[in-house]
Amino acid sequence: MIISVLNAITVRHLRWGFPNCFNRFRKLGYQWIYKCVYRVYCELKLNLWVMGKIRIPPRTPERLSVPNNFSGSRGGIHCFRLVLRLSFNSP
Repeated sequence: MIISVLNAITVRHLRWGFPNCFNRFRKLGYQWIYKCVYRVYCELKLNLWVMGKIRIPPRTPERLSVPNNFSGSRGGIHCFRLVLRLSFNSP
């Protein structure tokens, strides 16, 4: 009886594990004990293989290349502020 009900549930829901199957088993009105149903579930080889995490190998950071004409922190926003200041002060 347990075998036929479990087979019917697992044919319809292929990727369900035991907890979902057991909950559906209970909703159908069967009052079997968890341990008995789990034994039959394992004997039918319905217990799913749990796939472990695939680990990504650690990255080795590379040094950033600095161009030859790099002038440090004097570029960029400093020049922009200077242009703004000159444009607002001139008539």
